[in-house]
Amino acid sequence: MDDPLAHLQALGFSPYEAKAYLALLKKHPVTGYELSRLSGVPSAKIYETIDRLKAREAVTVVLGDPLRYAPIPPGELLRGLRRHFETAVTGLEESLSRMARTEPEYVWNIRHYDLLMEKAAELIATAHRELASFLWASEAKGLLAAFAQAAERGVRIFGVLCGTMEGLPQLLRHGFEDAVLEEQQGRLLVIVRDEEEAVLGGIETETMAVVTRNFGVVRVALEYVKHELYQAKIMKRYGCRFVEDFVPHLERLRPGGGEE
Repeated sequence: MDDPLAHLQALGFSPYEAKAYLALLKKHPVTGYELSRLSGVPSAKIYETIDRLKAREAVTVVLGDPLRYAPIPPGELLRGLRRHFETAVTGLEESLSRMARTEPEYVWNIRHYDLLMEKAAELIATAHRELASFLWASEAKGLLAAFAQAAERGVRIFGVLCGTMEGLPQLLRHGFEDAVLEEQQGRLLVIVRDEEEAVLGGIETETMAVVTRNFGVVRVALEYVKHELYQAKIMKRYGCRFVEDFVPHLERLRPGGGEE
């Protein structure tokens, strides 16, 4: 709908300023008292409003006794507003770009599965060098296209996949999923992009995860993927013998697991 009052307010005019300017377009030059009556701006506020319009270069003063006021022509006003906003946007763009170069080490909590998958896909899509991943097939299937595109870009992909599915040959199939579920009390998702950013968390009855650039958290996430990859390779090579020889001892690493 064509509503000049709303448009002026969208450009930063107060309701009183917009009403006064539009009233001046209909009749000018007028005194402050007349403008108050024409615009509906209270007389106690009219001169304050006129001063603000003058500061915006939207009103000009017609000398005389008493002083009268006239509007700056709409075309001239809009050209000035356009220049003002273009200058402001350019300055803001430069300032934000400088700020963005100092990458914040944020930690963003995620509580919804769909948002977790969205952020995981975004991380994969922005990878340039490598992706370290620990995934379950239920999540990997939804990220398969993003991983394929990353591989086409030459991104190195490595890590572990729990569960059965087609695709993602770069990830080692774990093969001991029951033990992993018992150990982790649910499915974990860990993706580390370019050693700079990570998404990691657990998926059980509810989703609890984070996306972060914090150096310490990213490093721990990367080392976790490497650890799981090494362990999966060892278990695949030695199979039941590894479980029989080492798992009872590894159990002691758990809280409350006892001592030798």
